[in-house]
Amino acid sequence: LRRAAKNCVDKGEFQFLFAHPNDRMRVVHEKVGHLPIGKMERYAALLRFDNKLQDKLGNKLAANALALLANPVLHFVTPGRSAGAQCSFSLVDEKRFGEEYEAVFEHAKVQHKVVVSRDAEYLNWRFLENPLYRTHSLRMHCGNELKGYVLFYETKGTAHVADLLVAGNSEDMRALMSGLIYHLRKVGLGTISLRLHNDNPVLAQAQQLGFKHRADATSTVIAYAKQTSPFAPTILDGKNWFMTVGDRDI
Repeated sequence: LRRAAKNCVDKGEFQFLFAHPNDRMRVVHEKVGHLPIGKMERYAALLRFDNKLQDKLGNKLAANALALLANPVLHFVTPGRSAGAQCSFSLVDEKRFGEEYEAVFEHAKVQHKVVVSRDAEYLNWRFLENPLYRTHSLRMHCGNELKGYVLFYETKGTAHVADLLVAGNSEDMRALMSGLIYHLRKVGLGTISLRLHNDNPVLAQAQQLGFKHRADATSTVIAYAKQTSPFAPTILDGKNWFMTVGDRDI
């Protein structure tokens, strides 16, 4: 199957392929000529001590009492911000993704050499129609326009970031991540889990805001393009990709 996919690229049926294999399948991909272009890595930010203390102490009242004393420390370790001078945030459960989200992608796609389409049709299919989890959205508005968003789902007090996109610069990325920390902490979630390609520019901002690397979910990203293709140098360099865990198979 992997060789057949490569042959389709070689015959020009499509320009390139990429995949997120597990370690066992990575060997198969590499054997047929697919190339590694980086790693998907997990980073996490602790927002509140409540759940961790309860797991350790086994006593909710004692855990909550200690958390009242300990949680303020995390405001310095993982600082969040409710809004900027011109931007505001809102947590919503979208019924459908529409033109606002498409506009973010249209502005953002010119900032990245390789990025998976994030038009409304794709977002609705990939996230809202996904039967495995319920997707929530943090929206960042600057003026009257949607400037960026984070899509996430919750399990046991942890927010798992499924996708995020910003139509702007690194400061806008930082503002979006800072807003995510603030608002998820405010609604009582204890941790944010973030999985991205190791060259994703969002990681630099996340690390500055206190996200720490976790070695429990690292996997290889592979790609293939014909060496004679004019796209090959771009496709086969992971630094050119904007990739999140939302670009993986469900």
